[in-house]
Amino acid sequence: MKQKVFTLAHKQAADGCAAFIQSIEPDGKTEVVIRDAQVGKTLQQLGALFGVWIDYIVDQTGYTVNEVHRDLKRLFLGRIYAEEQHGKAQESWVNMLLYLQEKQDWKGVALHADTISLKWATCKQMKKYMDYIQQYYISHEMPLPIPDKYWKVYR
Repeated sequence: MKQKVFTLAHKQAADGCAAFIQSIEPDGKTEVVIRDAQVGKTLQQLGALFGVWIDYIVDQTGYTVNEVHRDLKRLFLGRIYAEEQHGKAQESWVNMLLYLQEKQDWKGVALHADTISLKWATCKQMKKYMDYIQQYYISHEMPLPIPDKYWKVYR
């Protein structure tokens, strides 16, 4: 049987699915995996990050958008991907990082850090990334503005 992935958007659907799964008489050939849906980051999250926070940081610090984005990814994104990889791109990036660290190739580690991509982030990882950014700037006495129209979706 080919693999089939279903996204259950409502608790009732998930409950119904769970009841159905319990009714199956396994014959050793059925595998069921239930996990949080791997949803990509949202436009609201990207809007809050790039349209509000990064613009604010640029205005306050004088750094460019590219410099701020690069530095935030270096500070937080690698840690998030290392904690739990989702997809081949994240897994490959983390494996190469670990290899370079094992070889103590610190120049390679620094160059590899620049290849990390926010494109690979799930919605959940993006939320964690934004939480880290927010906490960082609060701890440096530069609280970021709350992006009102994006906040509900971000949280």
